[in-house]
Amino acid sequence: MSLKIWKPGAKLRELLQSKGDVTTFGGMSELRYCVDYLGAEPIDGAEELRSGDTVLINNCNPSFHGQAEGLIERGVKIFQMVSDLNLVIPDSVLGPHLKLTQIPQSDRSDFLYAGFEGAVVLYLLDHSGETKALQLVYGGGKRDGSRDIDYLDYLNPENAYVSAIVSSSPVFGEGPKMRGRLTFNELQELYAQAKYGLVISDPSYYEAGMLSQRYWEYCLNGMVAFTDRRYDRFEVLMKADDFRRVSGHEELAEKIGILEKNERERLELVEEQKAQVEGQRKIMKARAEELKDIIAK
Repeated sequence: MSLKIWKPGAKLRELLQSKGDVTTFGGMSELRYCVDYLGAEPIDGAEELRSGDTVLINNCNPSFHGQAEGLIERGVKIFQMVSDLNLVIPDSVLGPHLKLTQIPQSDRSDFLYAGFEGAVVLYLLDHSGETKALQLVYGGGKRDGSRDIDYLDYLNPENAYVSAIVSSSPVFGEGPKMRGRLTFNELQELYAQAKYGLVISDPSYYEAGMLSQRYWEYCLNGMVAFTDRRYDRFEVLMKADDFRRVSGHEELAEKIGILEKNERERLELVEEQKAQVEGQRKIMKARAEELKDIIAK
């Protein structure tokens, strides 16, 4: 079996040669993980696939979905890496196949939890010891508008705890707290200067229990990783009563206020997250062996 990895619309070989992640989509860790730990060979197009090959297809912009048509008919075995529920390549294009997801539990027989969101702990440097001049920094895209209500609540630039926002969403407008478009590497440099982060997801993600790598980015950058209370419904990362879960800007402001007055408590949370990162590194290395077995079947 020859295992390949492909992200339609991207020059994957070139991207993998870059230092860190120079993209704005921030998904290079999961791709590198498949190359380094699963032994996948990166390709740049469907024409490189041959009958008998197995390919991990990373979900992509719908404008590129058509590039993946007809692979099963050519004798190619397909697994789709689902890191974004809005970009899933449908079975009508790929044919029936197994989706490797970031959803720990699902009733769908074609969904299997792969945990790729945790791969970033194997690649992103630990910046937890950096000087923290900023309070909360958030980086997130426009999406389909389903996060706008949460954006306007939690991330209103008038909220005193908001130090900087990196987003293409038009709901924020312009202002001194808005930063221009940044690459993933540049965003991590900004995170390293901040004390707090907030995980916000689409309503469909909350309902599905979908996890994202942003939580781990915050942990690696020494930020207290707050999450909307609806996130991580299966309690993989934190218990339901964890201090870091919040419902709305008032509770977030209150908890940040507590930590601003109690540096020791903030640093204890950061240290707990560092220990969690170390545990996740072991999990990701063990998971690679499990995924190899699944793909080889």
